[in-house]
Amino acid sequence: MEEKEAVELTDFYHSVIFFCDKYSLDKRQVFLGLILTLLFFIFLVCTIIAWKRYSPIIQELLIKESIEKAKTAEKNKEE
Repeated sequence: MEEKEAVELTDFYHSVIFFCDKYSLDKRQVFLGLILTLLFFIFLVCTIIAWKRYSPIIQELLIKESIEKAKTAEKNKEE
């Protein structure tokens, strides 16, 4: 299993090297760009998960707050 993963990583590395050589790019910048892109997608997935998790909770709190404001406004009108 480790040998297969090592082969896949070396294939990926060779693909990046080929891309860098073909377009005359700096290898460090390409790897940095790939790492930053990976971090962006991790952040994006975490944001989507958090949004799906907490969106209903926030909506529930907003509904409770609007009900409480309506009750407070009704009490103020009665006084």
